[in-house]
Amino acid sequence: MQINDHYVPRYYLEGFTRPNTKEIWTYIKGEKRKFISQPKSVGGENNFYSREVDRLLTHQVEAPAHKILKKIRDRVEISQEEKNVFSIYILVMSKRVPNGLRRFKEMAPQVLENLRADLSAEYEKFIADNPDRIQAAKKRRLEAEEMLAVFGANPHKDIWQELIDPDKTPRSIQTLSNMEWCFLIHDREPAFLTCDDPVFFFSELGIGQPRSELTFPISSNIALFATWKPRGLYQQANKANIEEVNRRTVSNATKYIFHALDEEWVMRLTNRNRYELRQMR
Repeated sequence: MQINDHYVPRYYLEGFTRPNTKEIWTYIKGEKRKFISQPKSVGGENNFYSREVDRLLTHQVEAPAHKILKKIRDRVEISQEEKNVFSIYILVMSKRVPNGLRRFKEMAPQVLENLRADLSAEYEKFIADNPDRIQAAKKRRLEAEEMLAVFGANPHKDIWQELIDPDKTPRSIQTLSNMEWCFLIHDREPAFLTCDDPVFFFSELGIGQPRSELTFPISSNIALFATWKPRGLYQQANKANIEEVNRRTVSNATKYIFHALDEEWVMRLTNRNRYELRQMR
C-alpha cells in the first residue's frame, strides 16, 4: 500500500534501504516487532496534512533539498546557500512529524498564555486610544477569549500545520545554518539508522548555545553532526560516535525505526527501557 502523506520523505528513506534494493526494515519501538517494506509504504499516513501543506512540503521544502541531499551522500562539498536550504529541510522535518504535533500540543498552554497577554495589551491600548468605543472593544475581547478557550481545550491541528511553514521559524533556520557542520562517514556496512523523528538536539540546550549539538542521519553511511566547534566537513566516524548517533535517533523515535538490514543489535537498541545520551567529541 502506498501512503499519500509522508512525514518522513520517501527520497530521504531511500538512503536507508538495503543495498541495491528498494527494501527497508521497519522496527516497532518497544514491541520487538519488525517487517520489511519499501519507502513508499512507511514513514507516513493518509490525510496527515492538508493539501496546501502537502504542496508546500513537496515543492518548497523537499524538492530544493533533494539535490543537496544527493551531493552530501556523494561526499561533495556544499555551498553556504545550499547549507541554508538544507537547514530548512532539517528543521521542517522536526516540525512535520507526529512528534512535532505532540510537542505543539504540549506547548499550547504557554502559547495560550502569550496570546492572552498580547490580547490584554492590545485591548488596553485600544481603550486608551478610543475611549468612546469601550463597549465594542469589550465585545471583541469576549469573542477572542472564547476562541482562546476553545484553542486551549483542544489545540487545532491546522494551527500546527501553519507553523510547519519555514517562514514561521527564520531565526532557528539561520542558527542551524551558522553552526559548524561535520558529516560522519562509515562505508564498511550500513552503520546508521533513522526513525520517524530523526532530528535530535538536547531540548534543554536548543541549538543556539555554545554546547549545543544536533545530529541527523543522512543515509546508512553518513550522519550530520552540527556543533559550534570547528571540524572538518567529512570525517570518518568512530565506533563511539556511530553508537551515540544511533542512540539519539532511537531515543527520539515515536514508534518506527528504519534500517537497511535485519540485525539483532537494532532490535536490542529499539527495545531499551532508557537511553544514556552523551555529548560527542
